[in-house]
Amino acid sequence: MNAKKCVVTGSPLRNNIPIEEKSAARKRLGLPDCLTILSAGGSQGASRLNEAVVQLLAYEQKKGNINHIHGYGKHGRDTFMQSLEDNGVDAGNPHFIIKEYIDNMYTCMCASDLIITRAGAMTLTEITAIGRASVLIPYPYAAENHQYYNALTLQNANAGRIIDDKELTGSVLIDTVNRLADDPELLRLMSENAAKLSKRDAAGI
Repeated sequence: MNAKKCVVTGSPLRNNIPIEEKSAARKRLGLPDCLTILSAGGSQGASRLNEAVVQLLAYEQKKGNINHIHGYGKHGRDTFMQSLEDNGVDAGNPHFIIKEYIDNMYTCMCASDLIITRAGAMTLTEITAIGRASVLIPYPYAAENHQYYNALTLQNANAGRIIDDKELTGSVLIDTVNRLADDPELLRLMSENAAKLSKRDAAGI
């Protein structure tokens, strides 16, 4: 392969993704205008992430004044809501939006200050296009561990934090989120760094 004939383009993303201000997106979602966390494991869901998020939601409910949007996916259909109940989490909390599938993802991403998710290429392309700090849990069985290397790009740029799937627990997630949520300046910097990684003209070669 001739390196002089290679171009790093990034993943193409449509030009007209609906980016809006956080406060406007929160209003559209019916959420108060305060710190907002978005978490999702994809349409199928991620069992370990779901388990950790239940503990995080329980903590946030006690702490108060934190919005949380979570998509638990197909694999959480029969267990997630029961787990919330077992842990004393009120799914009807006005600060929480809990759904099997998030069908307005861009609005939810725009509303968020911090995104907790897997590290697929398109997911990270969207996170950087919108410019948000992230906590990334790479899917451990991805070919050649590519999700880890995707996530490492953001972590090395101080745009994200990695939690290995095997190390993900409720307490680890709570601690990681707390260290970021309690430092608004760090969240702002990480979001700016994420935006700097965006390649919005990836299709224009």
